Amino acid sequence: MFSSGRDPRAKGLAAGEVRMSSTLIAILYVVAGAAVVALTVGLTELGDLRGKKSVTCPETGHPARVGVDARKGAVGLTFGVLRLRVESCSRWPERAHCDQACRGQIRGPGLFFAA
Repeated sequence: MFSSGRDPRAKGLAAGEVRMSSTLIAILYVVAGAAVVALTVGLTELGDLRGKKSVTCPETGHPARVGVDARKGAVGLTFGVLRLRVESCSRWPERAHCDQACRGQIRGPGLFFAA
């Protein structure tokens, strides 16, 4: 009947409460595992997105070096949403109001980078 061979009612617990406790523990293990995976993915992507990236400016056709908001990009990628925002560019300030179309050229070696 029970794996321990003891009647749960002997401790004042109903049989359903024993199963609820086991279910709660299983849910906690799943949540903890998902958190570890999300943290691993996020930190990997954060490392991949840091630093300046070489791109070709779509407006001018000239090479440029851009830096992206690595933290926001890594959080987005952890949850499957690519959200890159250019924070700095070697073509700025003269092209500071561009549409940041160069973001599509930015690639990272991370496993989950789906640009």
